[in-house]
Amino acid sequence: METLAKWLSLSFILTLAVSCSTSCAKQPVSETGTLESYKVGLTGAVTGFGAVSYIPNIDGVRLFIESLNNKGGVNGRKINLYIENDEGAPSRAAANTKKLIASGVDMMVVTTFLPAYAVTLAECEKADILQYRPGFAGDEVMPPNPHRLVFGRINGIKDAPVGAVKALRVYEPGPVKLALLTMDHPVVATAAGNMKAAAESLGMEVAIVHVPMVVADMTPVAMQFKEAGCNWLYYYGAGGLGAQCWQALLNLGWEGKYYVLGSTEPPDTPSALQLFRATPGRVVTHLTNPSYKGIATRDLKDSVEKYGATYLTSLMMNGWSLGEEIEAAFKEVGWPATTDKLVDAFENLYIDRFERQGSWYTSKAHQLVWCHFAVFEYDPAKDDLVQAANWVAFDPLGQYAFEVGPVVQPLKSYPLPEYLK
Repeated sequence: METLAKWLSLSFILTLAVSCSTSCAKQPVSETGTLESYKVGLTGAVTGFGAVSYIPNIDGVRLFIESLNNKGGVNGRKINLYIENDEGAPSRAAANTKKLIASGVDMMVVTTFLPAYAVTLAECEKADILQYRPGFAGDEVMPPNPHRLVFGRINGIKDAPVGAVKALRVYEPGPVKLALLTMDHPVVATAAGNMKAAAESLGMEVAIVHVPMVVADMTPVAMQFKEAGCNWLYYYGAGGLGAQCWQALLNLGWEGKYYVLGSTEPPDTPSALQLFRATPGRVVTHLTNPSYKGIATRDLKDSVEKYGATYLTSLMMNGWSLGEEIEAAFKEVGWPATTDKLVDAFENLYIDRFERQGSWYTSKAHQLVWCHFAVFEYDPAKDDLVQAANWVAFDPLGQYAFEVGPVVQPLKSYPLPEYLK
């Protein structure tokens, strides 16, 4: 909790600082003679349900923008980031969005519990403000006709479930009976259903259980999975319910393995690696970047050490990559950053990064055209996760999922799906 308190303090200081510089929101030069700043609003679940899944997104973009501003910003202008905590509550997310838009932000970032998406989008539509969702983005980003104002890294309903089971099959060619735990929420349940179908098409058996957002005792669910003969556990949803089920299975003497979604490590742990250290050889994860402990890039690691972070998880890369995309978009649009120019910039954005998920958006897909997953194992000698299987590439609709090899290829080296042409 000390780490969280430190993070909240940093967030408040950052928000307070940017709030004091918005009185001349659309003027090219401030009263002090410096160039006016670009403005990005963010509403997210800093506390409340699922915060462990959303804070890394917030940390990632915050760290990138702080680092960028210290280097001079974009086109000589700094980026002011307003952070508001919505606790995962739709009403608070909507109120935050309305407040931030009224303050004159150029775009919104929303990283919170799914039910908040619709109400925040309604506020963005009223003001014609672009909204970016760095995590589970929902149907609004889906091809061939995505919502004009909504962009995100991954849909999470059709694409990620297919990529996840394909990556598992590449790693584990033997018999798999998957214990698929998921939240009792319509959108998440749909994604889990897509995952079940994809797994079965690859010769896996699947036992699926839907649970509420809060479960006091996971033992009955764990017993169901054990009695069904499952040998792999996977949780699809926000928060730490997967870790609860894993512990309950261990308490029952279960001998299977845990396949971890990179964003759902247990809360209140300073490092997600604790989950892997506790049961070496029995927990693996699918990631989009090759290092948990190193967080994939030296720049991000330096920023973590300088500015601090709450949870060191793979999701930080989503926020950091979003920061890179925001920088690229503002460079493209110049001043002022109107919504029309920002939409056009994102629809033509192509950033291909070495050793981690790149960015490639089109007017027909407001999310990554190609994503990559690979299974990683814990290496006690390195005290870090290491790649244990070949990379798998998959498309927005989950129609294509294929093994790439030990190294990720440039995004444009794969054929553009027909529905995006």
